[in-house]
Amino acid sequence: MHRPLPVSEQQWQRIFAFIHSEILMTPQEFISKWDVTQAFMAEICDCDESTVSSWFASGRSYSPPLRHHKLALALADLILSDFERCLIILKGYFSLMGIVS
Repeated sequence: MHRPLPVSEQQWQRIFAFIHSEILMTPQEFISKWDVTQAFMAEICDCDESTVSSWFASGRSYSPPLRHHKLALALADLILSDFERCLIILKGYFSLMGIVS
């Protein structure tokens, strides 16, 4: 079993900034940027298609997306926009964790 890695002060600050950041994307911003279906957005956000439909509804049928939905869309946007760089970062991370070599 491997020994857990310590978390530096700089890493704590990065996590804190990420948790409390406004790195969010609304469903309307996402769908205006990417040609995707609401079903695909539901997959990204790990929710039902009816939930996604409610984000685009009006009146009593409208329900706002939650913060974690907007965060998932922002992360998906980052991956779609800059996949190669994300892949390099993730490979480095997984290598560090011993998941891939």
